[in-house]
Amino acid sequence: MIVGVPKEIAQGERRVALVPDAVKALVSDAVQIVVEAGCGLAAGYDDAAWPTGPAGFGYSDGDDATELSGMSGSYVTLYTRRSFQLADASVVDNLALRVSYDDGFVAYLNGVEVARSNVPFSQDHATTASGSHEAVGFEIFDLTGQLGLLQDGTNVLAVEGHNESLGSGDFSLHPVLEIVGVSPTGENSPDAVLLSDVSTANAPATVRFDASLSSDADGAVTSYLLDFGDGSAPVASPVATHLYSAPGLYVASLIATDDSGLQAVDEVAIHVHAAGKAPKTIADVDDAYPEAGATVAFDASASSDPDGGPLLYHWFFDDPASGSANFAVGPTATHAFASAGTYEVNLLVTDDEGSQISTVLEISVDGEPPPPGGGGGGGGGGCSTTGIDPRSGGDTSFAVVLAALAAFLLWNARRTRTQPVAGR
Repeated sequence: MIVGVPKEIAQGERRVALVPDAVKALVSDAVQIVVEAGCGLAAGYDDAAWPTGPAGFGYSDGDDATELSGMSGSYVTLYTRRSFQLADASVVDNLALRVSYDDGFVAYLNGVEVARSNVPFSQDHATTASGSHEAVGFEIFDLTGQLGLLQDGTNVLAVEGHNESLGSGDFSLHPVLEIVGVSPTGENSPDAVLLSDVSTANAPATVRFDASLSSDADGAVTSYLLDFGDGSAPVASPVATHLYSAPGLYVASLIATDDSGLQAVDEVAIHVHAAGKAPKTIADVDDAYPEAGATVAFDASASSDPDGGPLLYHWFFDDPASGSANFAVGPTATHAFASAGTYEVNLLVTDDEGSQISTVLEISVDGEPPPPGGGGGGGGGGCSTTGIDPRSGGDTSFAVVLAALAAFLLWNARRTRTQPVAGR
């Protein structure tokens, strides 16, 4: 039985960011799907009769690009294959497979098995997965040791997905092959950048994500897809907030697509825990309307941790032209803004349990202060803002952009690559 809904192809999904010159598939390179014996592993296999559709494939999850409405009760295995071209396979120096799956899969590159999870060996089209496995995010399988399988010209990634049972309530298969090397199209993939206002927080935690710093060297980023890593539906927006209700380690991810249909990905880890309470931040500035070049004093020493213990303070002045002076640590800090404009000064306070609260102070250099009684005190008066644990009924101010913070917190966790050849 052949299934699948032909749709516009839209490459892979979640992963870490790749370098801008990474090899990736063209949007027109469709994924082939079939649900009958014979996966068609080799490049020479004739898949002309296979229907096409974008990854991910599945049913009953609410986030499948190709809905397999006839799978439940009819078949347990889905076969997919995707061909891609490499002008010179020797330039590829990194290879990884990312798969979001429910319940198991086996992957082949040019007919050779390269990854397997939750599927017994000697499987066929009637083989069920070894057990239940929820698709709560993409899992990475390092294939760098299989670089020798790549060849000049046509290559094929074939992935078979296996469900736990014929009557299972859901199924999901979404593979993404990442290849770092030289783009066969000569075009640059976009640079995907995903930032979060905090990386560790108390449950329940509302986290703000921002992908607006994503860019494209030879065009424009035209679409964004945010996956929060907790099984909830992805959001097609560059900026979003998300509530993590339960403690856990979540990996949120971004896929950015440019006007050529090329894609890049980035991800950020969010640790949500139940230990103690989040810190309370109180931040003051002596002059929210300074003249250009004047030194402005910031003070967060009144901040506190309801559980007791030390606090760490990181200031980000939204003034990259100031170089290393754009950052400061400690409960108090000073900064001189050389140019007129509005700056969003971000304060990140971290307690000894790792919980974080982000607060923003807006500074208008050479700007007009509000009239008396309008909230800031006349004549360049000071202002303050407070950030507290959302569970206690207060408001948490979130940074619009924490580029410098992300670079600091995610340096070891993030790998730069660009978007892949297989998946969507």
